[in-house]
Amino acid sequence: MYKLLFVLILFASPGWSAEWSDLGSPLADSLPQELRNYLGAEPAHQPYSLMAWLNPYYLRADFNGDGSSDIAVLVQEKATDKKGIFIIHGDTHHHFVLGAGTAIGNGGDDFSWMDAWYVHPRGSVGQTADEDAAPPALKWDALMVIKIESASGVIYWTGTGYAWRQQGD
Repeated sequence: MYKLLFVLILFASPGWSAEWSDLGSPLADSLPQELRNYLGAEPAHQPYSLMAWLNPYYLRADFNGDGSSDIAVLVQEKATDKKGIFIIHGDTHHHFVLGAGTAIGNGGDDFSWMDAWYVHPRGSVGQTADEDAAPPALKWDALMVIKIESASGVIYWTGTGYAWRQQGD
């Protein structure tokens, strides 16, 4: 009985969260050390809270092709409760917010619809039925963001910023 109650509570919860300043929390403890150092030192990130509404709640890949690991972590904008992704480029320490109040393509400015994500390897991206333009060839790793049994998109680095490529409707 208690096991069933625990499972129901676990799946009914909107996800774990932690403030940037709460980097001693169990959620933040599992972050890579370089991301923890960055978040603890940068006051610009205060509008966001770490979130774990998906597992894993962070992904590591080379999104910008500089040979260093970059990290994407789930966040929520404190003022609006809009969910999104915070990406830090490992070599340059530049950061980018996708969703969480910052719109990108068909993903919009709130990724609360997203229920799965993974690193999409560099290379080809699928052609969608309603597009005339050829899909981009990904030069670097990208993020696949998904609404299961509905829609998905690939978020990829263009060399100057992140772009969205719709993958399903």
